[in-house]
Amino acid sequence: MEDINTLTQKANSGDAVAMRKLGYEYLIGKNIQKDEKKAFQLFRAAVWEGDLNATIYCGYCCKTGAGLEKPNIVAAARYYEYGARAGVAAAQYELARIYIDKEMGDACFIGGANPYIGCERWLKKKLRNKTTSMECWKVFWSVREN
Repeated sequence: MEDINTLTQKANSGDAVAMRKLGYEYLIGKNIQKDEKKAFQLFRAAVWEGDLNATIYCGYCCKTGAGLEKPNIVAAARYYEYGARAGVAAAQYELARIYIDKEMGDACFIGGANPYIGCERWLKKKLRNKTTSMECWKVFWSVREN
């Protein structure tokens, strides 16, 4: 693991992966004072610089409200969908969880979308990736049975 000074230098020079890693350090307060707002800013900058894995962290911050005034599940879903469309398996899974948990309420139906169809689609994509967890399989089959 790189030290905080090295990550900070790389992040300041535009290294998207370093931005994400430094954001994670700020998010959990590991090796540096915890600062969720700074973490979210770094995650968002990492996404803009092309690190699609940072969409997972942006989505997490929006979903939980970490670094924000309040949680925003619709913004979380947008970040997860952005990552999911790019093939980020964890983003596919998190987006499916939002659909299955009905956390978005009526926002799930934007554009006439059925949240269970959306959930099934993203879980199938996640299942096609080699990083399939048992929990993901259980969620997929529970959706199929409903």
